[in-house]
Formats: sequence, C-alpha cells, structure tokens
Amino acid sequence: MEALVGGDEETARRALADGPLDAPLAALAVPLLPDPSLGTDARIALIAVAPRIVGQLVDAMLDPATPGAVRRLV
Repeated sequence: MEALVGGDEETARRALADGPLDAPLAALAVPLLPDPSLGTDARIALIAVAPRIVGQLVDAMLDPATPGAVRRLV
C-alpha cells in the first residue's frame, strides 16, 4: 500500500506490475489513472482485476466526490 501512496514513481510502478491487485490496492490505484506518469500502469493493473472489483469501479464512477478525470477513465 505504501508503494502506491508514497510518492516514489518507480516504487509505485513496480507495485502496480507485481501481480494482481487486491481490493485495497485497487482502491489506491484508481486515483492514479489520470496521472501522466503512472496512469497507463494503473490502467493495466486495474484491467487485469476488473472482473473481481466491478463494484469498486462502479462506486468510483458514481461517487460525486471522485474527481471527474478519474470518473471518466474508470
């Protein structure tokens, strides 16, 4: 978890590529979608687990508190 929120781009990139994300890690990856440097990595990691976290993705899309850029990318 710390790898995705710690601010180090390479550490976050490795964490996203390490394998299937679980639900708590997916929740941390969703806000990275519009990030210019990590967005592609986050998208690839989330696509791999999307069937298991559909509800979480729908929640992110429908939550008005979620930034518009994130909602569009989800």
